[in-house]
Amino acid sequence: MKSGNRPGRYDERDTLFARMAYQHGTFSHQDYYSRHPEKRETDDELRGMPPLGDPGSPTFHAFASPASEALFAFLADLHPLVHQRPLTPAADHTPEQLTRWIKGFAGQCGASSVGITELRDRHYYTHRGRHPQVYGLPPEPRLPVGIAFAVPMDLELLHTAPRAPEQLATVFGYLNAAIAGFALTYGIRALGYEARNHMDGNYLLFASPVARDAGVGVFGRHSLIMTREHGPAVRLGVVSTDMPLCLDNPDPLEDRVQAFCRHCNRCVQLCPGRAIQPSETEEGSPFCGRLDGERCFRTWRSVGTDCGVCISACPFAEGIDWRELGTCGDIGRFARRELQRYEAQYGKRPYRPDDPEWLRSR
Repeated sequence: MKSGNRPGRYDERDTLFARMAYQHGTFSHQDYYSRHPEKRETDDELRGMPPLGDPGSPTFHAFASPASEALFAFLADLHPLVHQRPLTPAADHTPEQLTRWIKGFAGQCGASSVGITELRDRHYYTHRGRHPQVYGLPPEPRLPVGIAFAVPMDLELLHTAPRAPEQLATVFGYLNAAIAGFALTYGIRALGYEARNHMDGNYLLFASPVARDAGVGVFGRHSLIMTREHGPAVRLGVVSTDMPLCLDNPDPLEDRVQAFCRHCNRCVQLCPGRAIQPSETEEGSPFCGRLDGERCFRTWRSVGTDCGVCISACPFAEGIDWRELGTCGDIGRFARRELQRYEAQYGKRPYRPDDPEWLRSR
């Protein structure tokens, strides 16, 4: 989660997840708040709130909460494997052949959307910041090509938001993205190229702009990437590599999707923390909304989960016909019709008040 969302280069030290790890008495805490004293009071308050899944939180769940914590711990244990160097000299294949293989392989690993882009300075963090052993270091290796992909989240779990089963939808998404990324990374090294899996808790780059530039999806009002297949109900993965691949372009329907968002505003209206603010797209910016990261994160810590209401409430998560959106003459009329259909079926959003059968204790 970013504390803001404007285009340009990003410093991982400024992300909320990094800032929440800066403990009093450590070098990272002293260094960061000597340079950003204006953030210390807010960050100290947020760090003092109960963590996600805390037994005293209002959404604590006997099965879902410990399971989420366990899977995040498992993901952290995989961090040493993210960077793989080639095992053999590069195979004699064309970029077209390698691209076809990469996309098919990613699909077999569960990716619903795959795109490739050239990685530029603006994609990579200027400095790392989430872990003390790499705090302040430049991101290495800076490989030139990014394979971005999305994996779907479980809607049955997602629509329990903001209750604890929703967080399982998130962590399973991160788990599936990590597995797909590792499969690609190990497959790429077997063909003689270097690769680095960017996964939960261990990124060298900001995944969302990479996914946008690779054509995997577009930014919605909530500042999340929305794909054609699953809307914002996805988790993203990126593998960087030196493998020569054919590049993709951003989705040509970005402007039309964001025009739909301006008619909808459902995420703005239903956000429990009032953290999403509409904004007109600035020239050169892919964003059509502003996310107040501190407000969002305060809501997470208050309820005990990563909320997820904005994803659950987005009509694109339940299916909007992008082909019709791309050809309709009047986007306002199209949006009004689709929103009426959505409300007739789901009301404000498709909330599920009961747990899936396998999470019930009785």
